[in-house]
Amino acid sequence: MAKSDHICVARYGGIIYHHGIDMGDGSAVHFRKDSFGNKSIVDRTSIEDFAQGGTIKVIRHQSSDPPDIVVLRAMDCHKHQREGSLKSYDLLTLNCEHLATWCKTGEIRSEQVEDVHKSAQMAAQTTGEDAISLMIRKLFGS
Repeated sequence: MAKSDHICVARYGGIIYHHGIDMGDGSAVHFRKDSFGNKSIVDRTSIEDFAQGGTIKVIRHQSSDPPDIVVLRAMDCHKHQREGSLKSYDLLTLNCEHLATWCKTGEIRSEQVEDVHKSAQMAAQTTGEDAISLMIRKLFGS
């Protein structure tokens, strides 16, 4: 791993992946739950805390910005979150993958969310059920 890498680690047996940015000094910037588990915050933690015992993988992008820009974006998100000026975490529009992808490429994207949405659309075509309802059921297991 290297400074500015987009990194991820499996959670819940690989059902989802947690994403962050390797800062090159043994730390990572990422959205995480606060110590009470009540809200998500952009934090800078050790790589070990980020991994929580899991194996870290590096996400490769077709194009990415220079390492100094990536790290600057990650630090800016961390700073703005502490100041209260960063939008709140949202599973569908601003999650840990959105944050890491934006820091790395300048694009706000989450392949996990896009994959769930595609699966829901295909299932909706098969079952006739509303795609949004299926996506919500897939994400939340209800």
